[in-house]
Amino acid sequence: MKDKASSLDFYAFLHANREALAGSFIKKVYQVSPDSFLFQLHSPVSSRLMLFIALRKGIFLKDVERPEEPTSLAMMLRKMLGDRKILEVQQVNFDRVMRFSLSGNGEVVFEMFREGNLIVVQDGRIEYALNPREWRNRKILRGEPYVPPSLSDPSAFGAQEISSMLASSSASLVQTVATRMNLGGEFAEELIHRIGADKSAPAAQSLGLSESILRGFRDLLDEASRGRAYLYSGEGILSPVLLSHLGREPDRVYEDLNLAYSEFLDTTSVADEESPLRRRIESQRRSIEEFRKREEEFRRLGSVAMSHLKDLDAIIRHLREGDLVEAGQCRAVSLDKASRTAVVSCEGMEFSVDIRKSAGENASALFGQAKEMKQKAEGAAKALEETLRLEEASRKRENRPRRQQKYWFEAYRWFFTSEGFLVVAGRDARSNEKLVKKHMTDRDLYVHADLYGAPSTLIKVEGDKQPGEATIREACAFAVSFSRAWPAGVSSGSAYWVYPQQVSKTPESGEYVATGSWIVRGKRNYLFDLPLDLDIGMYSYRGEELVMAFPHREKWEGKRVRIVPGDVRRKEVVARVSEFLGVDRDEVERVLPPGSSRILSMEGAAKESEEPAL
Repeated sequence: MKDKASSLDFYAFLHANREALAGSFIKKVYQVSPDSFLFQLHSPVSSRLMLFIALRKGIFLKDVERPEEPTSLAMMLRKMLGDRKILEVQQVNFDRVMRFSLSGNGEVVFEMFREGNLIVVQDGRIEYALNPREWRNRKILRGEPYVPPSLSDPSAFGAQEISSMLASSSASLVQTVATRMNLGGEFAEELIHRIGADKSAPAAQSLGLSESILRGFRDLLDEASRGRAYLYSGEGILSPVLLSHLGREPDRVYEDLNLAYSEFLDTTSVADEESPLRRRIESQRRSIEEFRKREEEFRRLGSVAMSHLKDLDAIIRHLREGDLVEAGQCRAVSLDKASRTAVVSCEGMEFSVDIRKSAGENASALFGQAKEMKQKAEGAAKALEETLRLEEASRKRENRPRRQQKYWFEAYRWFFTSEGFLVVAGRDARSNEKLVKKHMTDRDLYVHADLYGAPSTLIKVEGDKQPGEATIREACAFAVSFSRAWPAGVSSGSAYWVYPQQVSKTPESGEYVATGSWIVRGKRNYLFDLPLDLDIGMYSYRGEELVMAFPHREKWEGKRVRIVPGDVRRKEVVARVSEFLGVDRDEVERVLPPGSSRILSMEGAAKESEEPAL
């Protein structure tokens, strides 16, 4: 990915996130800009997921700033898609097209090339399209069956299809691979480099490379499915595969594809979002000006007509006979017998009249047209207000300083205990799996809430110091707080801890262990009556201030906000905490438990609040 995602980027995204997305429910839709949307998803396994779709850039698991008020389009999409279950996610024909199959025989399709498109399909026919279009062999129009832009799938090619592709091309080898196999220039260059071929050779003269191209293509697909990403800062490229044709090592290797894309988006310009907004604003302003100008013109013509009703009636009577005459300050200019309309001039101002109607009726029609122009101007003004809100939100996103994640534990849920131990928990099934496989050592302790679907949690133990009772209790309370117990509104729960040697992925005969789940054998050390009671404050780590959510403790230096399960909307809690701590809302959003909450107190300011703030 450079300026926008390629088909291989979409392939990598899908392999990394298909399991987390399938089975999720669409809860909310936000319109972030005219061509970008944020889908809030909920899953029994992954809790909350934020799916960001920028139609000109790509698809990402990332939370972004949302407008304070949803747009009318966002409200319509919520009505059409709300509470639909995502049954399956597909990349259509290895193209920049993602299809989400929904419950109720529905689909939402994202076409992310050129200006992009969001298409809602019901029972196989288009119910809504963001950008309606019509071509000779394809229509993106309401009521039409949805047909994808490409009907061939390069990922299903064999050597014979590749040979035919080369033989029918008049372009170079690299151009043919880039366009016919949907790889784009960068990855086509990489494939040709890996097989040691001449990229400028005519494709039609390279039929002997069909098998090599096929193997190279499949190698790229296999590598892209591993969930890694490679950053080449100088070239401004983030890639799901190593780019050996660049002749150097990547500047950074990410083990988490989603984290890589999130950081990459934060550091790239959002000018491509600003530009269409600015164009839309200018267009809407021109429309308003034109509507108001025409309103004034029709109103003036109506007044002139009303001032000369007697003369106009005389002219209309003659026009019905086919005669062009003058009367007073008015005269007939022309007559269209077929449409029974004429152009009349009064006081030097020309306007159209219907000769089947009286002068008074024609004057009223002119005032009616003035009223219609006024209504259009008012409608355009409301649309302009909405676009200006989007532009302001986009400007805030661009100007707000964003702290980049730099520590490995920030990809997970985490906190440091009162005894100084790092506790890390998974965010979803995939990160649960990765946390235990990659980061659990024989010295750590494994913690889990006594609830299905709760996050795997680790107490990281380094050096000779062992975690005490306070650390274990805090870690167990943390595991309960970030489980389904919080959105359920309960006040306390239970959890247990075990040693790493008791945690296994090997099932007994007949058992199945899903991604993110683990089998615990032997004695479980339970803790009961663990309160769901969290503080959010700033933690100093290696000279940096990090936003941290942690089980409530009596002693704390600096500002903190105390929260418990409640009925206050997440957005309101995020706004209050963000303002109080003086940090970006995204940072607060990332550390909050799932669901709504209630603020008990806000401490550490000039004046402490002992009463519930929300």
